[in-house]
Amino acid sequence: MRIPAKEPRVAIWGTFDIADFGDHLYPRIFECEMLRRLPAAHVTAFSPLGHLHPVVFDGGFMVEPLGVWSPERTVELAATSDLVAIGGGELVLISDDAYAGSYGVDVEEARRLRPSAYFIEGLGLKLEESHPVAWHSLGIPSDLDEETAERVRSALGTRAHASVRDEISRDWLLRAGVTREIAVVPDSVFLVDRVVSDDQIERRLDYLRGVGSYPATEPPLVVQGSRALLPHVEDIAHALASVIAETGDVPVVLLETGSLRGDDEFAAAIAPYLHGDVYRMPESPIVEDIVAAIAYARGFAGSSLHGNEIAFARGLSSAVLDLGTGSSSLAGLAGLVRCEDALVRSSAELQPALRRVLSGTRPWDGFGEISSRIESHFDALAEIAERSASRGQETSSPARGTTATAARNGVRERETALQRAFEARGRRLVEQRFRLAAMIEELERELTDLRRQNEDRIEGLERELAASDDRIVKQRQEYEDEIERLREMLNASEGRVAALDSHGAEVEAEAERLSNEMHSLLASKSFRSTAPLRALVRLMRRMVS
Repeated sequence: MRIPAKEPRVAIWGTFDIADFGDHLYPRIFECEMLRRLPAAHVTAFSPLGHLHPVVFDGGFMVEPLGVWSPERTVELAATSDLVAIGGGELVLISDDAYAGSYGVDVEEARRLRPSAYFIEGLGLKLEESHPVAWHSLGIPSDLDEETAERVRSALGTRAHASVRDEISRDWLLRAGVTREIAVVPDSVFLVDRVVSDDQIERRLDYLRGVGSYPATEPPLVVQGSRALLPHVEDIAHALASVIAETGDVPVVLLETGSLRGDDEFAAAIAPYLHGDVYRMPESPIVEDIVAAIAYARGFAGSSLHGNEIAFARGLSSAVLDLGTGSSSLAGLAGLVRCEDALVRSSAELQPALRRVLSGTRPWDGFGEISSRIESHFDALAEIAERSASRGQETSSPARGTTATAARNGVRERETALQRAFEARGRRLVEQRFRLAAMIEELERELTDLRRQNEDRIEGLERELAASDDRIVKQRQEYEDEIERLREMLNASEGRVAALDSHGAEVEAEAERLSNEMHSLLASKSFRSTAPLRALVRLMRRMVS
Protein backbone atom coordinates (compact mmCIF):
# COMPACT_ATOMS: atom_id res chain seq x y z
CA MET A 1 0.00 0.00 0.00
CA ARG A 2 1.44 3.35 -1.10
CA ILE A 3 1.65 5.90 1.69
CA PRO A 4 0.75 9.43 0.50
CA ALA A 5 3.57 11.94 0.61
CA LYS A 6 3.66 14.12 3.70
CA GLU A 7 4.04 17.87 3.48
CA PRO A 8 7.66 18.53 4.51
CA ARG A 9 8.18 20.78 7.53
CA VAL A 10 11.42 22.71 7.23
CA ALA A 11 12.95 25.05 9.80
CA ILE A 12 15.81 27.49 9.47
CA TRP A 13 17.66 28.67 12.58
CA GLY A 14 19.79 31.79 12.67
CA THR A 15 20.17 35.33 13.99
CA PHE A 16 17.24 36.80 12.07
CA ASP A 17 16.31 39.17 14.91
CA ILE A 18 19.38 41.42 15.11
CA ALA A 19 20.00 44.90 13.69
CA ASP A 20 21.87 43.85 10.56
CA PHE A 21 20.07 43.84 7.21
CA GLY A 22 21.92 40.87 5.72
CA ASP A 23 20.75 38.48 8.43
CA HIS A 24 17.17 39.29 7.50
CA LEU A 25 17.72 38.18 3.90
CA TYR A 26 18.68 34.61 4.86
CA PRO A 27 15.24 33.32 5.94
CA ARG A 28 13.48 35.01 3.01
CA ILE A 29 15.83 33.52 0.44
CA PHE A 30 15.73 30.12 2.18
CA GLU A 31 11.91 30.04 2.16
CA CYS A 32 11.79 31.15 -1.47
CA GLU A 33 14.23 28.46 -2.62
CA MET A 34 12.68 25.64 -0.58
CA LEU A 35 9.17 26.45 -1.83
CA ARG A 36 10.44 26.48 -5.40
CA ARG A 37 11.47 22.84 -4.88
CA LEU A 38 8.82 21.76 -2.35
CA PRO A 39 5.71 23.86 -3.02
CA ALA A 40 3.70 22.11 -0.29
CA ALA A 41 6.36 22.56 2.39
CA HIS A 42 5.88 24.55 5.60
CA VAL A 43 8.94 26.73 6.21
CA THR A 44 9.47 28.35 9.63
CA ALA A 45 12.27 30.67 10.71
CA PHE A 46 13.63 30.61 14.27
CA SER A 47 15.97 32.94 16.13
CA PRO A 48 17.08 33.11 19.77
CA LEU A 49 14.42 35.74 20.59
CA GLY A 50 12.49 35.89 17.32
CA HIS A 51 9.51 38.27 17.27
CA LEU A 52 10.16 39.02 20.96
CA HIS A 53 13.08 41.17 19.75
CA PRO A 54 11.57 43.16 16.83
CA VAL A 55 13.83 45.24 14.61
CA VAL A 56 13.02 47.46 11.66
CA PHE A 57 14.56 45.06 9.15
CA ASP A 58 12.04 42.24 9.70
CA GLY A 59 9.65 43.86 7.20
CA GLY A 60 6.70 41.77 8.40
CA PHE A 61 8.55 38.44 8.17
CA MET A 62 7.54 36.27 11.13
CA VAL A 63 10.41 34.70 13.13
CA GLU A 64 9.66 32.32 16.00
CA PRO A 65 11.74 32.39 19.23
CA LEU A 66 13.99 29.42 19.96
CA GLY A 67 13.92 30.24 23.64
CA VAL A 68 16.19 28.67 26.22
CA TRP A 69 18.16 25.65 24.92
CA SER A 70 17.33 22.44 26.76
CA PRO A 71 16.81 18.76 25.89
CA GLU A 72 13.06 19.24 26.37
CA ARG A 73 13.01 22.19 23.97
CA THR A 74 14.96 20.28 21.31
CA VAL A 75 12.37 17.47 21.51
CA GLU A 76 9.61 20.01 20.89
CA LEU A 77 11.47 21.50 17.93
CA ALA A 78 12.30 18.08 16.46
CA ALA A 79 8.64 17.07 16.55
CA THR A 80 7.72 19.95 14.22
CA SER A 81 10.58 19.66 11.72
CA ASP A 82 11.57 17.21 9.01
CA LEU A 83 14.72 19.24 8.40
CA VAL A 84 16.50 21.90 10.42
CA ALA A 85 18.90 24.13 8.48
CA ILE A 86 21.28 26.19 10.62
CA GLY A 87 22.59 29.32 8.92
CA GLY A 88 23.73 31.43 7.28
CA GLY A 89 26.09 33.94 8.71
CA GLU A 90 28.78 33.63 11.35
CA LEU A 91 26.88 31.61 13.94
CA VAL A 92 29.08 28.77 15.07
CA LEU A 93 31.93 30.44 16.89
CA ILE A 94 30.13 33.33 18.55
CA SER A 95 30.14 32.64 22.27
CA ASP A 96 26.99 33.03 24.34
CA ASP A 97 28.53 36.13 25.96
CA ALA A 98 28.86 37.80 22.56
CA TYR A 99 25.13 37.49 21.95
CA ALA A 100 24.46 39.80 24.90
CA GLY A 101 25.51 42.83 22.86
CA SER A 102 23.47 41.72 19.84
CA TYR A 103 20.26 41.51 21.85
CA GLY A 104 20.81 44.20 24.47
CA VAL A 105 20.68 41.77 27.39
CA ASP A 106 23.18 41.14 30.15
CA VAL A 107 25.72 38.32 29.93
CA GLU A 108 23.90 36.18 32.50
CA GLU A 109 20.73 36.23 30.39
CA ALA A 110 22.70 35.36 27.24
CA ARG A 111 24.29 32.41 28.99
CA ARG A 112 20.87 31.27 30.18
CA LEU A 113 19.51 31.32 26.61
CA ARG A 114 22.56 29.38 25.30
CA PRO A 115 22.09 30.36 21.62
CA SER A 116 25.42 28.81 20.65
CA ALA A 117 24.05 25.39 21.66
CA TYR A 118 21.31 25.73 19.03
CA PHE A 119 23.85 26.60 16.35
CA ILE A 120 26.50 24.01 17.30
CA GLU A 121 24.77 21.09 19.02
CA GLY A 122 21.49 21.64 17.17
CA LEU A 123 18.93 19.00 18.19
CA GLY A 124 21.59 16.80 19.73
CA LEU A 125 23.17 13.56 18.53
CA LYS A 126 20.28 11.23 19.41
CA LEU A 127 17.48 13.28 17.85
CA GLU A 128 19.48 14.02 14.72
CA GLU A 129 19.54 10.32 13.87
CA SER A 130 15.84 10.62 12.94
CA HIS A 131 15.49 14.37 12.43
CA PRO A 132 18.17 15.61 10.03
CA VAL A 133 20.02 18.85 10.71
CA ALA A 134 22.19 20.68 8.16
CA TRP A 135 24.74 23.45 8.39
CA HIS A 136 23.66 25.97 5.76
CA SER A 137 26.62 27.96 4.33
CA LEU A 138 27.97 29.01 7.68
CA GLY A 139 30.87 31.39 8.14
CA ILE A 140 33.78 30.49 10.42
CA PRO A 141 35.49 33.80 11.34
CA SER A 142 38.59 32.52 13.15
CA ASP A 143 40.50 29.60 14.62
CA LEU A 144 38.60 27.47 17.12
CA ASP A 145 39.63 27.09 20.70
CA GLU A 146 39.90 23.47 21.85
CA GLU A 147 36.59 23.40 23.70
CA THR A 148 34.64 24.77 20.73
CA ALA A 149 36.55 22.53 18.33
CA GLU A 150 35.49 19.47 20.36
CA ARG A 151 31.86 20.59 20.35
CA VAL A 152 31.95 21.12 16.58
CA ARG A 153 33.63 17.76 15.85
CA SER A 154 31.04 15.95 17.98
CA ALA A 155 28.07 17.78 16.45
CA LEU A 156 29.18 17.19 12.88
CA GLY A 157 29.38 13.45 13.47
CA THR A 158 25.65 12.96 12.84
CA ARG A 159 24.90 16.06 10.79
CA ALA A 160 23.01 15.23 7.58
CA HIS A 161 24.81 17.93 5.61
CA ALA A 162 27.52 20.47 6.39
CA SER A 163 28.52 23.44 4.28
CA VAL A 164 30.45 26.67 4.81
CA ARG A 165 30.48 29.76 2.66
CA ASP A 166 34.15 29.97 1.67
CA GLU A 167 37.46 28.10 1.59
CA ILE A 168 38.84 30.00 4.60
CA SER A 169 35.92 28.77 6.75
CA ARG A 170 36.57 25.20 5.66
CA ASP A 171 40.27 25.57 6.47
CA TRP A 172 39.36 26.67 10.03
CA LEU A 173 37.31 23.49 10.46
CA LEU A 174 40.06 21.28 9.08
CA ARG A 175 42.51 22.90 11.50
CA ALA A 176 40.04 22.07 14.29
CA GLY A 177 40.28 18.40 13.41
CA VAL A 178 37.02 17.98 11.49
CA THR A 179 37.42 14.98 9.18
CA ARG A 180 34.00 14.67 7.56
CA GLU A 181 33.24 16.18 4.16
CA ILE A 182 32.56 19.94 4.29
CA ALA A 183 31.03 21.53 1.19
CA VAL A 184 31.85 25.09 0.19
CA VAL A 185 28.59 26.81 -0.80
CA PRO A 186 28.59 30.57 -1.52
CA ASP A 187 26.48 32.78 0.70
CA SER A 188 22.80 32.67 -0.32
CA VAL A 189 22.63 36.51 -0.26
CA PHE A 190 23.99 36.31 -3.82
CA LEU A 191 20.41 35.30 -4.75
CA VAL A 192 18.94 38.55 -3.41
CA ASP A 193 17.13 39.19 -6.72
CA ARG A 194 14.90 36.21 -5.95
CA VAL A 195 13.27 38.05 -3.02
CA VAL A 196 13.71 41.75 -3.93
CA SER A 197 12.30 42.42 -7.37
CA ASP A 198 13.08 45.24 -9.78
CA ASP A 199 9.61 46.67 -9.15
CA GLN A 200 10.31 46.80 -5.42
CA ILE A 201 13.65 48.46 -6.09
CA GLU A 202 11.99 51.14 -8.23
CA ARG A 203 9.36 51.84 -5.57
CA ARG A 204 11.94 52.10 -2.80
CA LEU A 205 14.12 54.38 -4.95
CA ASP A 206 11.12 56.68 -5.46
CA TYR A 207 10.68 56.75 -1.70
CA LEU A 208 14.37 57.42 -1.00
CA ARG A 209 14.43 60.23 -3.54
CA GLY A 210 11.20 61.63 -2.13
CA VAL A 211 12.69 61.97 1.35
CA GLY A 212 15.94 63.46 0.03
CA SER A 213 18.12 60.42 0.77
CA TYR A 214 19.14 59.55 -2.80
CA PRO A 215 20.07 61.57 -5.91
CA ALA A 216 17.27 62.07 -8.44
CA THR A 217 19.06 60.92 -11.59
CA GLU A 218 22.82 60.44 -11.24
CA PRO A 219 23.85 56.97 -9.93
CA PRO A 220 25.93 57.60 -6.80
CA LEU A 221 28.91 56.01 -5.16
CA VAL A 222 27.52 54.20 -2.12
CA VAL A 223 29.89 54.29 0.88
CA GLN A 224 29.46 52.23 4.05
CA GLY A 225 31.61 51.47 7.06
CA SER A 226 31.49 50.20 10.61
CA ARG A 227 33.05 51.42 13.85
CA ALA A 228 36.07 49.24 13.01
CA LEU A 229 36.93 51.80 10.28
CA LEU A 230 36.74 54.87 12.56
CA PRO A 231 40.56 55.14 12.87
CA HIS A 232 40.74 55.41 9.06
CA VAL A 233 37.95 57.96 8.48
CA GLU A 234 40.25 60.80 7.40
CA ASP A 235 42.20 58.59 4.99
CA ILE A 236 38.98 57.28 3.44
CA ALA A 237 37.52 60.78 3.12
CA HIS A 238 40.73 62.15 1.55
CA ALA A 239 40.83 59.30 -0.96
CA LEU A 240 37.17 59.83 -1.83
CA ALA A 241 37.66 63.57 -2.37
CA SER A 242 40.73 63.03 -4.56
CA VAL A 243 39.16 60.38 -6.78
CA ILE A 244 35.86 62.26 -7.14
CA ALA A 245 37.81 65.40 -8.13
CA GLU A 246 39.52 63.36 -10.86
CA THR A 247 36.32 61.73 -12.09
CA GLY A 248 33.96 64.69 -11.87
CA ASP A 249 31.05 65.45 -9.62
CA VAL A 250 29.79 62.08 -8.37
CA PRO A 251 27.12 62.11 -5.64
CA VAL A 252 27.88 60.07 -2.53
CA VAL A 253 25.32 58.13 -0.49
CA LEU A 254 26.33 57.18 3.06
CA LEU A 255 24.73 53.80 3.72
CA GLU A 256 24.04 52.22 7.10
CA THR A 257 23.40 48.46 6.99
CA GLY A 258 22.48 48.27 10.68
CA SER A 259 23.48 49.61 14.07
CA LEU A 260 24.91 46.31 15.32
CA ARG A 261 28.43 47.06 14.03
CA GLY A 262 28.29 50.85 14.39
CA ASP A 263 27.52 51.88 10.81
CA ASP A 264 25.81 54.99 12.16
CA GLU A 265 28.99 55.98 14.01
CA PHE A 266 31.04 55.72 10.83
CA ALA A 267 28.53 57.73 8.75
CA ALA A 268 28.42 60.49 11.39
CA ALA A 269 32.22 60.60 11.58
CA ILE A 270 32.93 60.81 7.83
CA ALA A 271 30.09 63.16 6.81
CA PRO A 272 31.84 66.42 7.93
CA TYR A 273 34.84 65.60 5.71
CA LEU A 274 32.80 65.19 2.53
CA HIS A 275 31.68 68.02 0.26
CA GLY A 276 29.45 68.28 -2.78
CA ASP A 277 26.35 66.14 -3.14
CA VAL A 278 26.28 63.92 -0.05
CA TYR A 279 23.16 61.99 0.97
CA ARG A 280 22.25 60.08 4.14
CA MET A 281 19.81 57.18 4.23
CA PRO A 282 16.67 57.46 6.41
CA GLU A 283 17.06 56.61 10.08
CA SER A 284 14.91 53.46 9.84
CA PRO A 285 15.48 51.83 6.44
CA ILE A 286 14.04 48.44 5.55
CA VAL A 287 15.92 45.65 3.78
CA GLU A 288 14.53 46.69 0.38
CA ASP A 289 15.82 50.27 0.88
CA ILE A 290 19.38 49.05 1.34
CA VAL A 291 19.20 46.64 -1.58
CA ALA A 292 17.76 49.39 -3.81
CA ALA A 293 20.45 51.89 -2.75
CA ILE A 294 23.20 49.46 -3.77
CA ALA A 295 21.45 48.07 -6.87
CA TYR A 296 21.19 51.48 -8.58
CA ALA A 297 24.64 52.70 -7.55
CA ARG A 298 27.60 53.46 -9.76
CA GLY A 299 29.76 51.47 -7.37
CA PHE A 300 30.07 50.35 -3.75
CA ALA A 301 32.79 50.89 -1.16
CA GLY A 302 32.24 49.32 2.23
CA SER A 303 33.04 46.78 4.89
CA SER A 304 29.66 45.02 4.88
CA LEU A 305 29.96 41.44 3.64
CA HIS A 306 26.37 41.41 2.43
CA GLY A 307 26.64 44.86 0.88
CA ASN A 308 29.64 43.72 -1.16
CA GLU A 309 27.87 40.49 -2.11
CA ILE A 310 24.88 42.41 -3.44
CA ALA A 311 27.20 44.72 -5.38
CA PHE A 312 29.00 41.76 -6.98
CA ALA A 313 25.67 40.02 -7.71
CA ARG A 314 24.42 43.18 -9.47
CA GLY A 315 27.61 43.46 -11.53
CA LEU A 316 28.94 46.57 -9.76
CA SER A 317 32.54 47.41 -9.03
CA SER A 318 33.28 47.22 -5.32
CA ALA A 319 36.01 48.30 -2.93
CA VAL A 320 35.98 45.82 -0.02
CA LEU A 321 37.17 47.94 2.91
CA ASP A 322 39.08 45.74 5.36
CA LEU A 323 41.47 48.29 6.86
CA GLY A 324 43.06 47.06 10.04
CA THR A 325 40.58 44.25 10.77
CA GLY A 326 41.89 41.27 8.80
CA SER A 327 38.36 39.95 8.37
CA SER A 328 38.36 36.36 7.16
CA SER A 329 34.81 36.78 5.80
CA LEU A 330 35.88 39.65 3.50
CA ALA A 331 39.01 37.81 2.44
CA GLY A 332 36.90 34.71 1.80
CA LEU A 333 34.53 36.75 -0.36
CA ALA A 334 37.37 38.23 -2.41
CA GLY A 335 38.77 34.74 -2.99
CA LEU A 336 35.36 33.32 -3.87
CA VAL A 337 34.65 35.88 -6.58
CA ARG A 338 38.32 35.93 -7.67
CA CYS A 339 38.64 39.69 -7.10
CA GLU A 340 41.50 39.89 -4.62
CA ASP A 341 42.41 43.33 -6.00
CA ALA A 342 39.07 44.62 -4.66
CA LEU A 343 40.24 43.92 -1.10
CA VAL A 344 41.55 47.14 0.52
CA ARG A 345 43.76 46.48 3.54
CA SER A 346 45.84 49.67 3.76
CA SER A 347 45.34 53.39 3.23
CA ALA A 348 47.73 53.31 0.27
CA GLU A 349 45.32 50.98 -1.55
CA LEU A 350 42.29 53.26 -1.14
CA GLN A 351 42.71 55.61 -4.10
CA PRO A 352 43.52 52.89 -6.69
CA ALA A 353 40.56 50.82 -5.48
CA LEU A 354 38.12 53.77 -5.54
CA ARG A 355 39.44 54.86 -8.93
CA ARG A 356 38.70 51.38 -10.27
CA VAL A 357 35.21 51.45 -8.74
CA LEU A 358 34.32 54.77 -10.39
CA SER A 359 35.75 53.67 -13.73
CA GLY A 360 32.65 51.51 -14.17
CA THR A 361 34.62 48.41 -15.12
CA ARG A 362 32.59 45.24 -14.50
CA PRO A 363 34.68 43.43 -11.88
CA TRP A 364 33.47 39.89 -12.19
CA ASP A 365 31.63 37.58 -14.55
CA GLY A 366 31.35 34.46 -12.39
CA PHE A 367 27.82 34.95 -11.07
CA GLY A 368 26.46 32.08 -13.14
CA GLU A 369 28.88 29.61 -11.55
CA ILE A 370 28.16 30.96 -8.04
CA SER A 371 24.38 30.76 -8.44
CA SER A 372 24.67 27.24 -9.85
CA ARG A 373 26.53 26.07 -6.75
CA ILE A 374 23.90 27.63 -4.48
CA GLU A 375 21.12 26.04 -6.53
CA SER A 376 22.72 22.59 -6.16
CA HIS A 377 22.98 23.15 -2.42
CA PHE A 378 19.26 23.94 -2.11
CA ASP A 379 18.49 20.90 -4.25
CA ALA A 380 20.36 18.75 -1.72
CA LEU A 381 18.54 20.32 1.26
CA ALA A 382 15.15 19.82 -0.42
CA GLU A 383 15.98 16.17 -1.09
CA ILE A 384 16.93 15.62 2.57
CA ALA A 385 13.68 17.26 3.73
CA GLU A 386 11.57 15.19 1.32
CA ARG A 387 13.22 11.90 2.34
CA SER A 388 12.82 12.76 6.01
CA ALA A 389 9.12 13.64 5.56
CA SER A 390 8.47 10.37 3.72
CA ARG A 391 10.37 8.37 6.32
CA GLY A 392 8.40 10.05 9.10
CA GLN A 393 5.14 9.20 7.33
CA GLU A 394 6.11 5.53 7.09
CA THR A 395 7.19 5.41 10.72
CA SER A 396 3.95 6.97 11.89
CA SER A 397 1.60 4.66 9.87
CA PRO A 398 -0.83 2.81 12.20
CA ALA A 399 -0.66 -0.90 12.98
CA ARG A 400 -4.10 -2.52 12.55
CA GLY A 401 -5.96 -3.90 15.51
CA THR A 402 -3.77 -2.36 18.16
CA THR A 403 -5.68 -0.35 20.73
CA ALA A 404 -2.55 1.21 22.16
CA THR A 405 -1.42 2.20 18.70
CA ALA A 406 -4.82 3.67 17.98
CA ALA A 407 -4.63 5.64 21.20
CA ARG A 408 -1.21 6.91 20.29
CA ASN A 409 -2.49 7.81 16.83
CA GLY A 410 -5.36 9.69 18.45
CA VAL A 411 -2.94 11.64 20.58
CA ARG A 412 -0.77 12.23 17.54
CA GLU A 413 -3.75 13.43 15.55
CA ARG A 414 -4.69 15.87 18.29
CA GLU A 415 -1.11 17.08 18.42
CA THR A 416 -1.14 17.42 14.66
CA ALA A 417 -4.40 19.36 14.82
CA LEU A 418 -2.94 21.65 17.45
CA GLN A 419 0.21 22.05 15.39
CA ARG A 420 -1.81 22.90 12.29
CA ALA A 421 -3.86 25.38 14.30
CA PHE A 422 -0.64 26.94 15.59
CA GLU A 423 0.79 27.07 12.06
CA ALA A 424 -2.47 28.57 10.76
CA ARG A 425 -2.28 31.21 13.48
CA GLY A 426 1.32 31.90 12.57
CA ARG A 427 0.42 32.24 8.90
CA ARG A 428 -2.40 34.64 9.78
CA LEU A 429 0.01 36.72 11.81
CA VAL A 430 2.46 36.75 8.91
CA GLU A 431 -0.31 37.70 6.49
CA GLN A 432 -1.40 40.49 8.81
CA ARG A 433 2.15 41.78 9.08
CA PHE A 434 2.55 41.64 5.30
CA ARG A 435 -0.74 43.53 4.89
CA LEU A 436 0.51 46.09 7.39
CA ALA A 437 3.81 46.33 5.49
CA ALA A 438 1.82 46.82 2.26
CA MET A 439 -0.23 49.57 3.90
CA ILE A 440 2.94 51.26 5.11
CA GLU A 441 4.43 51.01 1.63
CA GLU A 442 1.25 52.50 0.14
CA LEU A 443 1.37 55.36 2.64
CA GLU A 444 5.02 55.93 1.77
CA ARG A 445 4.09 56.08 -1.92
CA GLU A 446 1.34 58.59 -1.10
CA LEU A 447 3.83 60.58 0.97
CA THR A 448 6.25 60.52 -1.95
CA ASP A 449 3.53 61.71 -4.36
CA LEU A 450 2.46 64.45 -1.94
CA ARG A 451 6.08 65.50 -1.45
CA ARG A 452 6.56 65.64 -5.22
CA GLN A 453 3.40 67.73 -5.63
CA ASN A 454 4.55 70.11 -2.91
CA GLU A 455 8.01 70.30 -4.44
CA ASP A 456 6.47 71.08 -7.86
CA ARG A 457 4.29 73.77 -6.28
CA ILE A 458 7.26 75.21 -4.42
CA GLU A 459 9.29 75.22 -7.64
CA GLY A 460 6.42 77.02 -9.41
CA LEU A 461 6.19 79.64 -6.67
CA GLU A 462 9.95 80.06 -6.73
CA ARG A 463 9.80 80.61 -10.51
CA GLU A 464 6.99 83.16 -10.06
CA LEU A 465 8.96 84.87 -7.32
CA ALA A 466 12.05 84.92 -9.50
CA ALA A 467 9.99 86.37 -12.38
CA SER A 468 8.52 88.99 -10.05
CA ASP A 469 11.99 89.83 -8.83
CA ASP A 470 13.11 90.23 -12.45
CA ARG A 471 10.18 92.58 -13.17
CA ILE A 472 10.91 94.61 -10.05
CA VAL A 473 14.57 94.89 -10.97
CA LYS A 474 13.69 95.90 -14.52
CA GLN A 475 11.14 98.48 -13.40
CA ARG A 476 13.52 99.90 -10.84
CA GLN A 477 16.17 100.23 -13.52
CA GLU A 478 13.71 102.08 -15.74
CA TYR A 479 12.85 104.44 -12.88
CA GLU A 480 16.51 105.05 -12.17
CA ASP A 481 17.17 105.74 -15.88
CA GLU A 482 14.23 108.24 -15.97
CA ILE A 483 15.48 109.98 -12.83
CA GLU A 484 18.93 110.26 -14.37
CA ARG A 485 17.45 111.72 -17.59
CA LEU A 486 15.44 114.31 -15.63
CA ARG A 487 18.47 115.15 -13.55
CA GLU A 488 20.45 115.79 -16.72
CA MET A 489 17.63 118.00 -18.09
CA LEU A 490 17.53 119.96 -14.81
CA ASN A 491 21.28 120.45 -14.92
CA ALA A 492 21.02 121.71 -18.53
CA SER A 493 18.18 124.11 -17.59
CA GLU A 494 20.12 125.41 -14.65
CA GLY A 495 23.05 126.01 -17.01
CA ARG A 496 20.87 127.94 -19.42
CA VAL A 497 19.41 130.00 -16.59
CA ALA A 498 22.89 130.83 -15.37
CA ALA A 499 23.89 131.88 -18.91
CA LEU A 500 20.78 134.09 -19.24
CA ASP A 501 21.48 135.63 -15.84
CA SER A 502 24.98 136.46 -16.98
CA HIS A 503 23.72 137.93 -20.31
CA GLY A 504 21.04 140.02 -18.47
CA ALA A 505 23.69 141.56 -16.31
CA GLU A 506 25.64 142.54 -19.41
CA VAL A 507 22.52 144.06 -21.02
CA GLU A 508 21.73 146.08 -17.87
CA ALA A 509 25.28 147.34 -17.74
CA GLU A 510 25.07 148.40 -21.43
CA ALA A 511 21.70 150.17 -20.84
CA GLU A 512 23.11 152.01 -17.87
CA ARG A 513 26.10 153.13 -19.93
CA LEU A 514 23.83 154.43 -22.73
CA SER A 515 21.62 156.21 -20.18
CA ASN A 516 24.65 157.87 -18.70
CA GLU A 517 25.82 158.92 -22.14
CA MET A 518 22.35 160.33 -22.94
CA HIS A 519 22.27 162.32 -19.69
CA SER A 520 25.74 163.62 -20.43
CA LEU A 521 24.60 164.63 -23.92
CA LEU A 522 21.49 166.44 -22.66
CA ALA A 523 23.53 168.32 -20.11
CA SER A 524 26.13 169.40 -22.67
CA LYS A 525 26.39 173.04 -24.00
CA SER A 526 26.16 171.81 -27.57
CA PHE A 527 22.81 170.20 -26.92
CA ARG A 528 21.47 173.35 -25.31
CA SER A 529 22.63 175.57 -28.23
CA THR A 530 20.60 173.47 -30.64
CA ALA A 531 17.33 174.09 -28.83
CA PRO A 532 15.95 176.67 -31.45
CA LEU A 533 16.77 174.28 -34.22
CA ARG A 534 15.01 171.32 -32.46
CA ALA A 535 11.95 173.61 -31.95
CA LEU A 536 11.90 174.50 -35.65
CA VAL A 537 12.10 170.82 -36.54
CA ARG A 538 9.15 169.94 -34.28
CA LEU A 539 7.13 172.85 -35.90
CA MET A 540 7.86 171.59 -39.34
CA ARG A 541 6.81 167.99 -38.37
CA ARG A 542 3.47 169.30 -37.11
CA MET A 543 2.94 171.32 -40.27
CA VAL A 544 3.76 168.33 -42.43
CA SER A 545 1.53 165.98 -40.46
